[in-house]
Amino acid sequence: EPDLRPLNLEDPRRLRVLSARALSIVMNRDVQNFEAVMAFLDATHRLLPGLVPAIKHMKIQFGLKTMSQREMFLMRKNQADFRRLVQNLAFTKERLQDYMKGDMEECYGERYAQKVEQRLLAYLQELRRALPAD
Repeated sequence: EPDLRPLNLEDPRRLRVLSARALSIVMNRDVQNFEAVMAFLDATHRLLPGLVPAIKHMKIQFGLKTMSQREMFLMRKNQADFRRLVQNLAFTKERLQDYMKGDMEECYGERYAQKVEQRLLAYLQELRRALPAD
């Protein structure tokens, strides 16, 4: 069950735990929980607005949203493609594989996800440095 208490600097241990959870969610590509990570980032940004430049915060948020939407798109696309595959077998399968290996992977694939992870990690490191000692 999620902890819905507001974040504050008087509880740095909780912030560290939530930071670790956010990083774990992104590193494990648990896209169903990306909304929780984005909410955490918004809350920490409000708590410490000068932690990172606003543009860095927005890039992380945009990256997480893009990765989440990509995953939903792929799930829907896979269902539709499966229906077409049953109807058209090999021809559709080859086109799908070409597209998935080419354009989609190049634009929003693993390299994109790694860049989002790097930005999130840098953000969380700044947060850790800003927190008071336990």
